[in-house]
Amino acid sequence: MKNYLLAILFSLVIVPGFSQPKPSKKEKPPTAKEMEDMQKEMQKEMDKAMKEMSPEDKKMMDSMGFKMPSMPTMPKMTDKQIATAMEDADRIVPVRDEARIGKITRQPLATSAIPAYLNTVHADIVSKLDPYVNESAEKLYQWLKKEHNSASATGNGAAGFWMMGKQNIAIYIMSKACKEDPTDADNLNNFSAMLTMAGAEQHAIPLLQNLNSKFPKNTTILNNLGQAWFGLGEITLAEKYLDSCIKIYSRHSQANATKSRILESKADKSRAVESLKNSIHEGYTMDKENRLSKLGYKLKSDDLDWDKPMPADPLGLEKFKWPDYPLNVEECARLKPQWRKFVDACQEEIDKLREKQERLEQQLSVATQKRMQKVIQAANNGVMVDPMPRFAPKAIIKLKYLVDGKDGKFAYEYQTQTENVAKEITAVEHNEQIYSENLESLRKRYEPLFGEGKPNPMEQACTDENKLKNDFLNDANSKLMVANRTYLNFMRRTFSDRMYYCQYTQWPEEFELSKVQAEISWLNLIKDQKVKFLEKSAWCQRKDLVVASKKDSLGQFEDMHCEYHSETNFGFGSISSDCSKLTAKLDLHLIEKVLGIDVVKLKLVTKEGDRDDETIMDQFQSFRVEMGPKKTWGYGYGPIRAEAKLGVTGFMEFGKTGLSDAGLVGTAEVKVGSNIIKQMDGTNVIGTKGPDGKMSGDNSMGPIKDPSISIIGASAKISLMAGPSMEGRGILSGMKWAPK
Repeated sequence: MKNYLLAILFSLVIVPGFSQPKPSKKEKPPTAKEMEDMQKEMQKEMDKAMKEMSPEDKKMMDSMGFKMPSMPTMPKMTDKQIATAMEDADRIVPVRDEARIGKITRQPLATSAIPAYLNTVHADIVSKLDPYVNESAEKLYQWLKKEHNSASATGNGAAGFWMMGKQNIAIYIMSKACKEDPTDADNLNNFSAMLTMAGAEQHAIPLLQNLNSKFPKNTTILNNLGQAWFGLGEITLAEKYLDSCIKIYSRHSQANATKSRILESKADKSRAVESLKNSIHEGYTMDKENRLSKLGYKLKSDDLDWDKPMPADPLGLEKFKWPDYPLNVEECARLKPQWRKFVDACQEEIDKLREKQERLEQQLSVATQKRMQKVIQAANNGVMVDPMPRFAPKAIIKLKYLVDGKDGKFAYEYQTQTENVAKEITAVEHNEQIYSENLESLRKRYEPLFGEGKPNPMEQACTDENKLKNDFLNDANSKLMVANRTYLNFMRRTFSDRMYYCQYTQWPEEFELSKVQAEISWLNLIKDQKVKFLEKSAWCQRKDLVVASKKDSLGQFEDMHCEYHSETNFGFGSISSDCSKLTAKLDLHLIEKVLGIDVVKLKLVTKEGDRDDETIMDQFQSFRVEMGPKKTWGYGYGPIRAEAKLGVTGFMEFGKTGLSDAGLVGTAEVKVGSNIIKQMDGTNVIGTKGPDGKMSGDNSMGPIKDPSISIIGASAKISLMAGPSMEGRGILSGMKWAPK
């Protein structure tokens, strides 16, 4: 019943947050009266569900803080508001904002005018933020400034808050960092991206125009300019800058996403799909997948990039060895005890694993309820939380072949393998029947020859019967050995593939349980191998046979763990991902005790939240972040590390529900999928593989087999790339940027 209840809760809390089918433009939007009738009907259904719910389930819901929504308390909407909402939901590109566009001068902002301009923008930001946010953000800014004594590091701290979904704090701190050093182009670019995503495009464009005049052909700046004009509904100018960006960086994630919308608005669906495919190849989000689906395209594995390492034998199944198959009666005498010990050892290990399985099932149940409680609390606070691991949607598509088989033929391949084994077993059983008949004939032939006063041909009878047995054993066990080996190799690869798939698609507690279940299944497979044993003929003269006891170990499973780790540390917090586990932490004790800020009042954590290990990402709009070592600027370079001629950079792709993709990218000109970074400290890259395959840098760690990356945010180069904004005003609660 609990699982059923959890399913209901997930459907009530989670599903409404995802992309829902919208009425086509031909459909007439419902009237306020029709909406009211629908709400009443929904209320009846919810009341009925509550009446039928058991006291245990009601208690469980109360413990998780879940409260059924009350339709009468929901705000009423007029027919006009409903029609406008429907129109906004179907809109592909924003409406042209003449008032805000009219306030923007088309001439680049003079460098000498930037300080005064930043003062004006900052004043506008302060006037729109909650006074407590301004006060707290100022304290955080002063702490960052003192801690690092660098406007660049302070700006990176602001970017960190932005990536964690704390945009109110981020935009204030970034504004102050820009005022502190108006010449820091990285901060100016990132501030402009924040302003654009916050719906203040008219403030962002003058700064971006200035940067564009200084650093032409920089795809980050070109993209952000295109996004700013797009947000204002100036589609012609937006397309100009986006096209320039895409010409240099053909698969630019955000530029292509917005270009796709523009093409769709022009009824050019095929090119809209291609642009969006270029975008999603560079960085996956569910928003992009939903849009592709809406355009009639089903995402394929080849449409996505994947740089996470796949070990050859992650569970260590190849380490498990079993005795040889006996091919004659002499070998049977030696190997049968070994097989008995092997089967007993397997069963002993299975019993231990079943106990572990029970513990993990209990832990999973507790973790699932705790996770559900967090989901409900987040929903009560108006925050969307994913019901599955962050990288799971992408992994389900990209790694689907691991569970479905090549070309979706796993079921066929599995059936073929099992049928081959069954076929050989049937053939052996048929031959065994023939062998039994031949053995019976042989014994009937020899039995009259034994007895007092008879020839008693013991040696000949022994030889003939053993030959009959050996012929059968050699034929039967040879066939069974080959069939079982082929089948077990297939299953070994199947278990390994599926565990790699589960590593990215299941929560950590669920994955641990899946590992144990796979281990139990493997042990059952190897212990249940069909092997034939026969004893030496009774007519043979008995000789003492010393059978050496072989003490080979059963083998030991590898502790399959995530070999991909990405972490960016900002000093006051960090964002890290380990396969299916994503953790975004703020050092709440530092913020609360050292700075004297009420983290609950500032909405850094809820009253019910887990203060020690809270995934605090909560408020987003589509954007991309690229991070890497600092680099001297030159023609065509700039804030984005991906445009450097050498080396690689880490990236994070954010959708409307938060972090959706992360990994490594090569240069803008040449994508090198094999490039690997072990660690970045802002100035040093350890163990980088170049296009020629040679390793450069400090190789004292030996060959690096994983793309893990660790970035110290204070000293790294961080570049924000805005995505398409359809809001007309930004994601910052209560902030409207209409011109005065």
